[in-house]
Amino acid sequence: MSEKTRDEIAFSVFLLHALADAWCISVPDAFRLLQESEIMQGYIIPCYDALHCLGKEYLVDDITTFAREKGYAV
Repeated sequence: MSEKTRDEIAFSVFLLHALADAWCISVPDAFRLLQESEIMQGYIIPCYDALHCLGKEYLVDDITTFAREKGYAV
């Protein structure tokens, strides 16, 4: 496994926990929402290089807005 892949996984786990906390849901439920909405594989992973430089609060707000635009009540 490459170092970049490890970094992407660590970032995804960090973000998953931050979103679950912000949305007051369990981590598995947050993961399911991100998978079902295709936010994880369609946005978070492909945009890792840009996203990992941003702050936690900004990321949570950005992804929350994106999820709501996709019709999810978070």
